[in-house]
Amino acid sequence: YPVQVYHPNVSTELSFYTFLHFIYAVIQFSAVLKDSRNYSVLSLLLYSIILLFTLTTFGAIFDQKKYALNLERIRLISMLILPQFTAMKSLFLFQSHLIIQIFIILSFLATFFITPIAPAEKDVSIKNK
Repeated sequence: YPVQVYHPNVSTELSFYTFLHFIYAVIQFSAVLKDSRNYSVLSLLLYSIILLFTLTTFGAIFDQKKYALNLERIRLISMLILPQFTAMKSLFLFQSHLIIQIFIILSFLATFFITPIAPAEKDVSIKNK
């Protein structure tokens, strides 16, 4: 009967990494939302799909899916490639900055070195005698 609490066993590094990318996604989305009248419906639809893919990837990371880091690599590569297309360039306002591009490339490299699962925690629960 004990209620199962959702507590993903994710490493601190991966939690911090995901948090930084989530904050970046929220800032990017806010900037696009602010100027949404300047974009076509198709552009906003494509951006919404990209945002949903980003959130799905973060969920897969926290659920420790086998394919999660591969999804993250695909997401990061797409963040570098998509702004190169004229139709999408204005949606990715920040990706044109060199600092952001370096951040994305370093994040891509980090996916090869981040430990996805935290070390096992000690069981500190009180046991009935």
